[in-house]
Amino acid sequence: MSTATAHSTDAPAIDSPAVGAARGGLKGRLLDAVDWARAHRKRALLMSGGGAFLFVAALGSLALLVRAPDPEAEHVEPPVTPEEVFAALDRRAFSETRSLAKRMLRVNGRNDGTLATTTFARGAVAAYESEEIIDDVRRRRRRLLAIRLLDEARERGFPTDRDAEGLYLLGRSLALVDRNVAAREVLRAALAIARPDYVANITRLLAGSYRGEPQPDMQLALRYNGEFLASSGISDIERSAGTLQRAEILLDLGDIDACRGALTAIDQNSSESASASVVYGRVLMVEARRISNDREAVQLVEGEALAGTKLRQAIDSFSYAQMRDRLQETPARRAMCYIGECLARLGELRGAADQFSRVQSLHPTRQEGFVARLLLADTLQKLREPEAATVAYREALVDAARPDSFPNPWLTREEFRRRIADVYQSLIAKDEFGSAAALAEKMPPLIDAGRAAQMAAEAHQRWGRSLLNAADDHSADGETLRREAAEQFRLAGARFAELAEIRYATPHYPQDIWQTALSYFAGNDYAHAIENYRIFLENEARIGRSQALVSIGESYLGLGKMESALTAFERCLDLHPRDAACYRARLLAAKALLFGGKVDRAKQYLQENIDGLLTPASPEWRDSLFLLGEVAYADGNRAEEASLKLDAEGSTAEALAKLESAATHYRNAANILEEAVQRYPEAAQVTQARYHWAESLRRIAKFPRRKLRDANIEAIRLGLIKEIQQAVAESLGVYEALQNDLNRKQERRQLTHLEGIVLRNCYFIQGDLYYEVGQYDEAIVAYKAASNRYQNLPEALQAYFQIAACHRRMSRLADARGTLEQAKVILSRIDADDAAFVAATSQTRAEWRKLLDWMSAI
Repeated sequence: MSTATAHSTDAPAIDSPAVGAARGGLKGRLLDAVDWARAHRKRALLMSGGGAFLFVAALGSLALLVRAPDPEAEHVEPPVTPEEVFAALDRRAFSETRSLAKRMLRVNGRNDGTLATTTFARGAVAAYESEEIIDDVRRRRRRLLAIRLLDEARERGFPTDRDAEGLYLLGRSLALVDRNVAAREVLRAALAIARPDYVANITRLLAGSYRGEPQPDMQLALRYNGEFLASSGISDIERSAGTLQRAEILLDLGDIDACRGALTAIDQNSSESASASVVYGRVLMVEARRISNDREAVQLVEGEALAGTKLRQAIDSFSYAQMRDRLQETPARRAMCYIGECLARLGELRGAADQFSRVQSLHPTRQEGFVARLLLADTLQKLREPEAATVAYREALVDAARPDSFPNPWLTREEFRRRIADVYQSLIAKDEFGSAAALAEKMPPLIDAGRAAQMAAEAHQRWGRSLLNAADDHSADGETLRREAAEQFRLAGARFAELAEIRYATPHYPQDIWQTALSYFAGNDYAHAIENYRIFLENEARIGRSQALVSIGESYLGLGKMESALTAFERCLDLHPRDAACYRARLLAAKALLFGGKVDRAKQYLQENIDGLLTPASPEWRDSLFLLGEVAYADGNRAEEASLKLDAEGSTAEALAKLESAATHYRNAANILEEAVQRYPEAAQVTQARYHWAESLRRIAKFPRRKLRDANIEAIRLGLIKEIQQAVAESLGVYEALQNDLNRKQERRQLTHLEGIVLRNCYFIQGDLYYEVGQYDEAIVAYKAASNRYQNLPEALQAYFQIAACHRRMSRLADARGTLEQAKVILSRIDADDAAFVAATSQTRAEWRKLLDWMSAI
């Protein structure tokens, strides 16, 4: 699938350097806006809704004004130099820096030099100011602004002598908002050119970024932390913070002894003592878990007691952290959650629940409050309070949408997403597609709306495929299951359409539209399928166009619009003559042509597929072969019907010629269908193909049988009889094999409607064939098998009637009358209405009663 976006233009972007250089100030921006609106009419409409015309007209009017000669200015502001901007930045005069940057853009114009200076200055100001903001949310937003501006400045090229500062500020901002992968790359680049006063802080930031998600690398984190602690000139406060970081890294590595050693190096009176107590409590929790897990079974009680002691000590350490952190900042909040965890592990579930409730009450908007709700939900489940647990889970899901809930020591946002995604996948794996779709519907805003729509669409799509597979395995409910599958595919189409709308301006749009059309097509919503395939053709330049044309044609086939279908197929053949989709286009075009009675042209398309570059392994080659055999069979039927009509009109010679033509078509059909069945014994068309193969062989015998009526020469009669017997024998062999296979299939599952009809016909036609060649005993055996199988159905009457006819042919009149009496008894037992009788035997119950009475009296 191409990565082309839904709409493109060759017009230069407003922010491009070329345009910016040519058009500075207000006038330039207005002219740019007018040009943009003209070049992007569709997007201008989307942006402004019904007021798009007024918007563009207004811009046009303004353009006329600004293009008019400017009156002579009374005062012209002097250009702002980069040195002025950077001097204010270096003095940390941030308001002045912003003001100078704004004036530089207004006076100097949007050229490369101006943009490089102003973008860097604004980004640096945002980075420096973020350190002075206390509120977590506002501080994060300011850092994100700094990242956007500094990243743009980096792409443009940092101003002269500002590379080290720019990389440092960008890397620090990335690290402090936990964009660790990007932070690592930027900070390594910064370290290579860093000023001496930046080096220590960069190594500390690198240690933190390698410790964080995703894909933490604790060894590199430990290495950079070591470089930080080895730096000269760091303060005691910085050294304590670095030592605490080292202890946390060692704990993550599982090196408990080294972690303890690092913690002992932190002064109890330092600002990090509360955090150090939290880490020490976590060490004790790890030791408790190891004791409990590592003890032998016979020592389990003792181990549990020792583990309990460790957990009690951990609670004491967390309590000390709370006491040291009197302002209830991060260490105290985390300590409260860990105390609840320790109580839960000690089995004091009610105490744990109370602790978690206390945390979420005291800190409802903090990440610890979010974690406390999750842990409270788990604890309430263990306390067998499902309703309260459900409320807690719901509140936690609401909290998960807050930007300050992640990451935290318990669960990162990505881990939370993974957890939800794992639940979704487990539901899919268990074929609980309805639950999976419902879960996906509720994922936003935790998971973005596009991803959630995609997951819901895929769940409906999988549900539809599952129902189709079940329809094949459970033929009795096949139609019901197929209708349900179609409904699921239509729901998938609707969700893919939502996804396409969300990702309209992205390279994913054509693929989303393709999936929309594909799902609607599978759901038999051919009108929506055609609409979306056409949208796909408007937005995809190269890949998939031929398949879209074929699918449009196939959709028109589903709507019964054969001419429109044929137009789409032929357009594909004209525009993409060498594309693989042309083989399917020919196959489907042949079906449309056959519907319109254009048999020769249809045959030409089918023969081109078979004689072309396709191999027999191709589905199109297979389907073309089956369809070509069916066309030959239909040709035989038409010729036979014409022969009967001519015979009735008294045109004997012409009727005989048409019957000979029919026999030729039937022989051709038998040969093609035999090849198809032997090549593809598991194909969906096999049952019908085997039946028409057998029917073709049976009908071939009609031509020598018709000639036999007029043949007077014994040798010719014998030859014709031999032809008849040979055709009948071949036909019987195919019918018998088909009947046996269907009986075996019925032992495994219920037959489809078509298979049931074919099986019934196999029983009766074999009796008819034996009857036609005078093998009456064999015919009686075949008819008895049919009567036994369908003894409670109207079809049984036909079998008894034919058995009686066989007895009469062999002059066994008593047996014939006895058989007819049996038929009368069977008739009285059959519980069916006249519609069922007519459908099966072409006669009503009353007509059968009259016929049997009349035949018995003969």
